Amino acid sequence: MESKQENKEEVYKRLIKLEKEVEKLKISLNSESVKNIEDQKKYEMNLTTGNRNFLKVLSISVIAFFIIYLIIKY
Repeated sequence: MESKQENKEEVYKRLIKLEKEVEKLKISLNSESVKNIEDQKKYEMNLTTGNRNFLKVLSISVIAFFIIYLIIKY
């Protein structure tokens, strides 16, 4: 009986130790993800209506250019 009780205590000690390690890993992973989000925000562009219209005109002109190029080439 004593050995079983000792084994249970040892298992509980190991479990507590593992839980602490898992908690440390979770904290380190969360801090890294926050850093990545902050890095991504540096390169974000706030799209206003003027920016959207400019991008639409630019994309349409690029598509039209390639269509005209293909028509002239063949």
